[in-house]
Amino acid sequence: MAAGVQQDSLVLDGAEAAIFSFGPHEGFSPPAMASLPDKYSQETETVLQRWLSFLGLHFDPFRALDAGSDPWVHAYLVDHGTFTSISTNRPSFVFAPAGGGKSAFRVRLARECRVTQRAFPVTYLVPSPAVLGGLKPDYASHLAAICAAMAGELLLEVMYRPQRFETLPPGAQVEVRHALDWNLPGRLDYFLRQLEWSGNLSPLIEAFDPTAQRLVGPPDSASIRQLCARLRDLNSQPPAPTAESRFDHLVRLAADELGFKAVYVLIDGLDAHIETSTDPRAGLMLLRPLLRRTAALSQRRIYLKYFLPEEAQAGVNALPEAWMENARCRTVRWRLASLTEVIGERLRVASGGMFCSLDAVSEPGLRNLEASLVRMAGRVPREVLAAVEQLLLVHVRRVGATGKLSREDLEELRRLRSWASRQG
Repeated sequence: MAAGVQQDSLVLDGAEAAIFSFGPHEGFSPPAMASLPDKYSQETETVLQRWLSFLGLHFDPFRALDAGSDPWVHAYLVDHGTFTSISTNRPSFVFAPAGGGKSAFRVRLARECRVTQRAFPVTYLVPSPAVLGGLKPDYASHLAAICAAMAGELLLEVMYRPQRFETLPPGAQVEVRHALDWNLPGRLDYFLRQLEWSGNLSPLIEAFDPTAQRLVGPPDSASIRQLCARLRDLNSQPPAPTAESRFDHLVRLAADELGFKAVYVLIDGLDAHIETSTDPRAGLMLLRPLLRRTAALSQRRIYLKYFLPEEAQAGVNALPEAWMENARCRTVRWRLASLTEVIGERLRVASGGMFCSLDAVSEPGLRNLEASLVRMAGRVPREVLAAVEQLLLVHVRRVGATGKLSREDLEELRRLRSWASRQG
């Protein structure tokens, strides 16, 4: 198990976690809990990108605070030893505080499955209780939503590897068409038209998983359009069966026709809903139909992998042993050193391996900046990343797209954060 948070790590309230925006020729007015991407002006964006390029960074590695929208997160995940533990053919649970990295592990696992074909990955972002029919949904309600996610992954898989679909027997190709018609959250032809127009996988990635960008060896546009035409020619008429039979049908396709040895259902997003974000008991109640079948599904090589808020851990520990058979549980905790590593890994990837410390982009009088930012910001990566992004914006506001980070930048950031805290 990972060690606990060091005592010198601070927990921020909402105002301290605010992200500041500095527009051109504007006075400073930091809105608490503003959304960073929405608050960039075009001129600020241009100046910031020009300065990052001057520093040797190919993109801004601190801007995306949500792992579920960061296409690079797989490349700079700080492991804690957790990834090896959960990337096996066993049920698993990852617990972490909000902003503490649980979604990053989910994104990394989904990508590895897609690239290596070790398992068929299903990213299941748990719908709200309203969509599922209340806080006590039945199993069929979950299965219907999981089937929609599986169909999106199935379409992405056959488009990513069109040669695999072309080698399937004609009957299996028809079964794929059936599965897509029965389960996609929209008409298949709608997605095919977008794919034909774009000639790449981006419409599916945007629709089903924004983190699936930059897959290795994507297909060319001719292959995509050819497969779209082939799928359109396969007329599918049978009515949609029950959710359970549709789920079984998708599992059989993944295993028997596409050759996957296992199905990983990656369950995340429980803390995205008001009803479950503050009440761990409500969250576990929402998941109860899946939890009670976790062990049984693993006997069919369907492995449920939960990415849950740390508040849910006590409730999971109290579940019947029969539900938890052979499951692995890991808790993500953060120390000063590992939070510093979060910054370094992002710099390494964004610089193409040229440097992995803010020292490389700081004036000689400013050293160990990562430790200062971690102590200033808080105990989880999201808060630390927000602080680094704020520091970058402070610099371009002060001096524009030139120079390196300075002690004046750091002091200005401290002043602004203190001001925001008092306003909270």
